[in-house]
Amino acid sequence: MTTPARSLDDWIARYHQQLEILNFSDRTWLTQRSYLRVFQRFLDELQIYDVQQVTANVLQDFQRWLF
Repeated sequence: MTTPARSLDDWIARYHQQLEILNFSDRTWLTQRSYLRVFQRFLDELQIYDVQQVTANVLQDFQRWLF
């Protein structure tokens, strides 16, 4: 049995696969990937590498960090 994906990189890869399955355009993927990379940069600053550590408070902090 495989272990569930826990890193953001793993989830980004799975999201990309889902977009391909649903036949989204390459442009959609490029746009979404750029947004996810910004979020990943934020998580790296907080030293959060496991998606299970992302809480509502972390998301609120991310919103403040963006602005």
